[in-house]
Amino acid sequence: VKAKNHAIKGKGSVTIEGGYFGLTATNGDGIKSDEGDDAGTVIENKGIVEITGGEFNIEAGDDGIQAYNYILIADSVSTPLITINSKGKGIATDNRLYINGGVTSVTSVDDGLHSNMNIYVNGGSTTISADDDGIHADSTLRITDGSINIIKAVEGMEAFYIKAEGGKTAT
Repeated sequence: VKAKNHAIKGKGSVTIEGGYFGLTATNGDGIKSDEGDDAGTVIENKGIVEITGGEFNIEAGDDGIQAYNYILIADSVSTPLITINSKGKGIATDNRLYINGGVTSVTSVDDGLHSNMNIYVNGGSTTISADDDGIHADSTLRITDGSINIIKAVEGMEAFYIKAEGGKTAT
């Protein structure tokens, strides 16, 4: 998909379980779901991006993956393989980001992973090269498992609370 704005946009939600996705969004986000953003409130089961399998090569003029309510990256039938090169944030949400599996590689001009609330890393392998923060959570960053390798950032990890309880982290 080559688009001037967003490559894939599900206003209510986007759920992907498998397949190959080559996404180029010249001025917008690679994958976006923004239900609730206009009202400024979380709407149950809306504004969600869930990726449980597939291979993604995302080139974005803004954010690679963006959702208002939450983003979930987890293994299901297959392991998601996500490569993002963005001129904005790599993966961004207004509320929650869960990385429970997969192999994610982010190169971004802004933050690699960003949440206006919480980020949970419970598994998978994440590599980040960012021109700003590698990982930024306005409230809590909780790491329980998986591996995080931040190879370039102004600030490696930033949050009001950082709870590192497991996994492997290199900054």
